[in-house]
Amino acid sequence: MLFSEQIKYRNQLNKHSETITSEKERKLFAIMKFSLYLFAFVLMTLTLPAHAQIEWLSMAQLEARMQEEPRKVLVKIYTENCNWCKRMDEETFEQAYVAEYVNEYYYAVALDANTQKEIIFKGESYKYSKDGKFGRHELAVELTKGNLSYPSVVFLDGELNVLQSISGYKPYPLFQQIMTYYGMDYHTRMPWSSYQNSYVPRREE
Repeated sequence: MLFSEQIKYRNQLNKHSETITSEKERKLFAIMKFSLYLFAFVLMTLTLPAHAQIEWLSMAQLEARMQEEPRKVLVKIYTENCNWCKRMDEETFEQAYVAEYVNEYYYAVALDANTQKEIIFKGESYKYSKDGKFGRHELAVELTKGNLSYPSVVFLDGELNVLQSISGYKPYPLFQQIMTYYGMDYHTRMPWSSYQNSYVPRREE
């Protein structure tokens, strides 16, 4: 009787030991599975194509680029404390299609209207000018022909002459029309109203 009880007890211990081993294996398998999924996610993230971004230049950088290869120029005029400027950055300029198109057909310049730096443009010197409590850069005033507001976008031709100055926030669908109108020289062939009525906005995929 005693011997049979010992065998029974030993079998119970073995069964309990198998249960513990099984639980350990399950935990180890779960950890390995999670690690595999995590590795696959990280690998997929690293191999995804980077989101296109506009290459913003300074006026000094623009001069060097224009000497190498003349292009049309898009000038974004902004200030650091302009909320509508930030909104247009996020909702318009950061759209992939806008970034790709601008990088292909334009040089893009970001001009802070509050910069204190002297800027040489087309051989002329422009400085920050203060009037009472407020000030603005002379080049921003020049490019917008005195109608400066924030944000403003100015389109220049291949010789840095102003094609058009456009003030105020412009949403993504509308800005598509504007940038392609000047980018593909439609402004030389048809009035803006005709182009705008015929244009089909592209949507992000």
